[in-house]
Amino acid sequence: MRLAGALLRAVWAEERDISDAATLAAIASERGLDAEALAAAASSPDVAAHYDALTQEAIERQIFGLSIYCGSSYRVAIDDGKIISATTSGYIGRMPIHPALMKFAGALLFSNTWETLARERKDVARLEGIEFHPQSVTLVIPP
Repeated sequence: MRLAGALLRAVWAEERDISDAATLAAIASERGLDAEALAAAASSPDVAAHYDALTQEAIERQIFGLSIYCGSSYRVAIDDGKIISATTSGYIGRMPIHPALMKFAGALLFSNTWETLARERKDVARLEGIEFHPQSVTLVIPP
């Protein structure tokens, strides 16, 4: 996670080019990681096969072409034993969307994503419950 966070910060906060091998090596070294070993592992046949498998899954699930760098934030509460949520904000890339517009933007931006994630929605629908704890959330699976 140290490297993932550093790479995201490099792209979005520092506007560094992480497609450049020297930049990647510098970021890894800044985090105290062995840049040479990481580069060797990243170019291994096992990693290439894993990448190809994930790419094929994305093609089969029709994920390409979705606006995946957009999202929304919600305030979640429990009312009479039911989970309720209210949109607090949204964004497309770095552009914020006012909460009042999210009820319209959600249908436009996320409708294809919603259809594509049908498998995940079915998995969540099978849950018996969701338990909220101070430092964690537990998904309860039926016996």
